Amino acid sequence: MSFKLLREEVIDAGLCQGCALCAGKCKHIVMDKTRPTLKDYCILERDGLKCSKCYDSCPQIRQTKYKDKDPIQIHSLRSKDPKILKNAASGGVVTTLAKHVLDLKLVNHLVMVQDIDDKPKAQTIDNGKAAVDKAGVIYGRSGVLQKLNELVGETSDPVGIIGVPCEMRGAADLETEMKRDILKIGLFCNSQMRSHLTDGGHVC
Repeated sequence: MSFKLLREEVIDAGLCQGCALCAGKCKHIVMDKTRPTLKDYCILERDGLKCSKCYDSCPQIRQTKYKDKDPIQIHSLRSKDPKILKNAASGGVVTTLAKHVLDLKLVNHLVMVQDIDDKPKAQTIDNGKAAVDKAGVIYGRSGVLQKLNELVGETSDPVGIIGVPCEMRGAADLETEMKRDILKIGLFCNSQMRSHLTDGGHVC
């Protein structure tokens, strides 16, 4: 499966969410803003070498069907931390969870989207303060899976990720492939909501 097929079925079809896992898997793919593109060439197309990393790793290729289940519990939450509420775009629950797991060292590194120069950008953070300082970003295409892929290749420490459903599918596949646990904090998908869901309290 070549990059050409990925481009036809996902990128040009408007299904790409800019998670950048394909770029993390293949050195010939780079992100042009939020869109995967070939830096030079696809080894399958040019050299005929067996490869399908970009296609096989894409979370949008495998649309897994899950059985409908009733939630165990439903809560409406809001952070009590004034510093978090000052920055958070909504209730600050995701930031509170991120700060909590980092402060308690439940994970040593957490990949999340942060507000960098007023743009959403994937960042790897290792302390609760960093989770709070740049909170309040709208979760959008930011390359979090590329960051996660790099992170699990660099460290055996406990790691985690915050992202939307397709990114959670990619993280789960990476978890299986690397044979390690990854803490996953899931958000509702922006495309399924009328307004963009942000840092606030929308946790799956």
